[in-house]
Amino acid sequence: MTAQPAAHDILFSVRGLSKHFTAKRTLPFSGPPKVVRAVDKLTFDIHRGETLGLVGESGCGKTTTSRLLIRLLNATSGEVDYDGAPLLPRQGSALFDFRHDVQIVFQDPFGSLNPRMTAEQVIAEPLITSTSMTAAQRKARVAELLGLVGLSAEHAKRYPHQFSGGQRQRIGIARALALHPKFLVCDEPVSALDLSIQAQIVNLLQDLQRDLGLTVLFVAHDLQVVRHVSDRVGVMYLGRMVELADSETIFNRSRHPYTRLLLASSPRLRKSKVPDLAREPVEQADIPSPLAPPPGCHFHTRCPLATARCQAEVPLWRSIGDGHHVMCHHAEQVGGPVAKSVG
Repeated sequence: MTAQPAAHDILFSVRGLSKHFTAKRTLPFSGPPKVVRAVDKLTFDIHRGETLGLVGESGCGKTTTSRLLIRLLNATSGEVDYDGAPLLPRQGSALFDFRHDVQIVFQDPFGSLNPRMTAEQVIAEPLITSTSMTAAQRKARVAELLGLVGLSAEHAKRYPHQFSGGQRQRIGIARALALHPKFLVCDEPVSALDLSIQAQIVNLLQDLQRDLGLTVLFVAHDLQVVRHVSDRVGVMYLGRMVELADSETIFNRSRHPYTRLLLASSPRLRKSKVPDLAREPVEQADIPSPLAPPPGCHFHTRCPLATARCQAEVPLWRSIGDGHHVMCHHAEQVGGPVAKSVG
């Protein structure tokens, strides 16, 4: 069996994490405002030095989860420990110190850069606001960071519109690395790029993670990319995490019907790597609204294994061995490999 990580090997410990948003009323006197449970009682760990992939359909809560972890959003309830100490109560200088340790690479490499600032100014901004470096020291650090992401010193004086999409994303990565972070959130970092450029950025991120010892949360829709970069993968559906395991298990022996549906929906995987899913048809049904998710298991309206218990009772988040967690009453009935191994 896979050994459980020691406490000192866990960077983030998340227990019962929730985030609720109040939806605006469209009409006056239309009743009380509805609450969207964007993240609903998540419990998981992020191991030091790993890449954890987070996947699921749009609106499932992936991005909200990542922003909760780095305190861009405040949680409604739950507990998060960072490096062995509670994170959510931190304020003032304690929160400021935490911000040095965590950074984010955004989805849109153009929208995340100030068009009036040169690459040098963009990368140097966190150094100005968070360190006491001299101008000469900042200039040297910017040059170092440009080289680290595959750009040269001559790029420093250019503006964002003078770069390609891939080069802009490299600048965003350089800015994220400026303060020597321990934890990096990559929120759809390649979805806005051409396929040929995607591979370059993914390889760059993997090299940086290995060389700098980073812990990475990789949020993405592209399952092929997630499979390539992730040590473990968490699958989310309507605010809940429904399955979590190492990457090989998720893509070859997943035990949640939603995970298998997600794999089957990926043309790049289904074409040659998930023929077994063709024998497990899933009922075609509309995706429920996050404003009014189904009771019990949120997935029961689309699940071929659903029973009366699924409609009435929320499944427990439980371990089924070897670090494999699932939220499904019938996980043991989901059998057979779902993907052929890719060597």
